[in-house]
Parts: sequence; C-alpha cells; structure tokens
Amino acid sequence: TAAVAGRLVARGAGYRWPSAAGVAIAAAGLGWLACLDSTSSSLTAAATMVTVGAGLGLTMPTLLLAAQRSVLHQHLGITTALAKFFRSVGGLVGVVAAGAVIRHHEIGSREPGQALSIMTLYAAAAMLATLVLILVLPGRPAEHGAQ
Repeated sequence: TAAVAGRLVARGAGYRWPSAAGVAIAAAGLGWLACLDSTSSSLTAAATMVTVGAGLGLTMPTLLLAAQRSVLHQHLGITTALAKFFRSVGGLVGVVAAGAVIRHHEIGSREPGQALSIMTLYAAAAMLATLVLILVLPGRPAEHGAQ
C-alpha cells in the first residue's frame, strides 16, 4: 500500500485523503484484532495484521512526503531525520503505554487475552484520534522545491 500511496500523491491526490484512509483502515484492523480470541484461526489473525499493515503503509510514507515537500530543499535531510526520529519516539512511547495498559488490566483478570484486547482497543482509539488530526492537515502543503 505504500506504493499505492506514492502513486496517489504523484497523481495529485494530495496528502490528507490517502493518510486518512490509511489511519481508518489501520484503526479498523486494530478493532478487528481486539475481537480475536483463542478460537480465532491463524488465517483470521493474519488477515487482521495485514489490514493494520495496509493502513499504516498508506499513512506513513504519505505523511513523510507531506513533511518533505513542505520545507526548503536545504532542510530536507533534517526534516526526514526528525520525522523518522519522532516516529521512533512515538513507537517507544506506544510500547511503554501498551505495556502499562496490559499490566493494569492483567491484575485481577481471569481471561488471559482480555488485557491484550483492551490495549488493542486503546490503540484503535488512538488511531481514530490521529484521524482527526490528519483531517485538519492542508490537502497539499506548499511546495518549496524539495521534490
């Protein structure tokens, strides 16, 4: 889906809608993932993960392109590095938050996967909050020659 996102942006689709679609798809995949239980098949589990990955594939490169195209050419390297840095920091914060949620919900839980399902629902809610932020982005950032 990252290649599809690149083609959409190259054909003038802007940045907002491919990113928004990707976040919505990833949120749906996370919601679906939260519904899995011990009776779910491996194929169903794989399909949920593919759905999340497809959504993120639409979103991540599109937002990076939006950042790159909104700065002057001489700031392209800094912008790319900062985008990747904050993606890593966000991943770190997400893993720590997920661990805290799982630990909090494991205490007193009688069902082993319940804490993981709750954490996944929180992740889906965070994706939906991200969707709101993406929808307020300009459709096409001002081009500054960083093509």
